Amino acid sequence: MAISYKFTTTSGAPAKPALNKFMKKVKQDIAQAEVLLLVKSEELARQAGYYMAQRVRAMTKRKGATGELADALENSVKVRMSSKSNFTITVGNKADLPEYWAMINYGGYVKTNNGRLYGFWSDNAEGKSDRAKKGGVGEGEFIFAPGGHIMTPRKPIKGFQYIAYAHVRMLKFIKTKFSILPKK
Repeated sequence: MAISYKFTTTSGAPAKPALNKFMKKVKQDIAQAEVLLLVKSEELARQAGYYMAQRVRAMTKRKGATGELADALENSVKVRMSSKSNFTITVGNKADLPEYWAMINYGGYVKTNNGRLYGFWSDNAEGKSDRAKKGGVGEGEFIFAPGGHIMTPRKPIKGFQYIAYAHVRMLKFIKTKFSILPKK
């Protein structure tokens, strides 16, 4: 379907002022749409960061957790426009995230020195790992430090999968808010 506009006077000559006025309005509409795209993109980026942080907070069970990762995910959201109609949402610049971000997302073993972690329990207890040699539950938080007690991790940390979780939540969010994804 093609739409054509003819800007002519009653005598058939081109109506230059009307054409100029129309083009000025079109340019204003495009500029407003570009600004709106940037605003909506930033809202989407903040929503993605929120979903990731929400998952981390919900899955964290350890006493003494500081919320550093969740806060970093929410506060490191960036939107970069690569052209007038393309943008990239970035959540969690590696420089802004704690070094353990991948461990929390994907899971795995904590980096150890010959399979052992040295440190102290915050409640000054020896921790279950030292008494029973069963790998790692103290009453307080285990603080890594040279010397001190030995904690030997026996099983991997289960990953929170917060990146995949946020991706799925964002697809649902976009589908309901913008109706732009195909319905299956």
